[in-house]
Amino acid sequence: AAIHMLGTSVSSAELAAERGYPYAFALFINNDPETAKKAFEVYRSNFNRETGAQPKTILALSVIAADTHEEAVEMAGEFKNVRVTLASGKTVNVGTLEQAEEFARQAGETFTYEIRDADITKGTKETVRARLLELKETYGVDEFIFTTIVKEFDKRIHSFKLLNQAFTELPV
Repeated sequence: AAIHMLGTSVSSAELAAERGYPYAFALFINNDPETAKKAFEVYRSNFNRETGAQPKTILALSVIAADTHEEAVEMAGEFKNVRVTLASGKTVNVGTLEQAEEFARQAGETFTYEIRDADITKGTKETVRARLLELKETYGVDEFIFTTIVKEFDKRIHSFKLLNQAFTELPV
């Protein structure tokens, strides 16, 4: 199996390019579109073709599809994204304020934080499909990887079935 690199920064894109690995930007962790764009640009422009490989870009997203938009919004629930900035300037994205406090404690630094709703592409199969095609155009990616954080297993499976239908049953 080929090695792929999942990252959230320009430096991870540089490392993937240097090593000639396929690169996935984790937009579900770092939902800053400018960082994602820059990471993909740096990856493509610095890709080490001497490895014999070609650049391969992947966007990793949190996606929830449901029969109605309202149900998808409910399934997305209270997921949050907490962006922590340490006194030294280092930043990290975590899921809760408690995780932010623990990260800062381990680093031994003071911190500031910003709480945002998690970046989840959600809706019906039609609206999710439209958003994914828009993201493909925006970032010029070759593939997507999805994470679907839904507590109820049956609803998680149904979300993946709807995603499959969105790209096999709807006209291109």
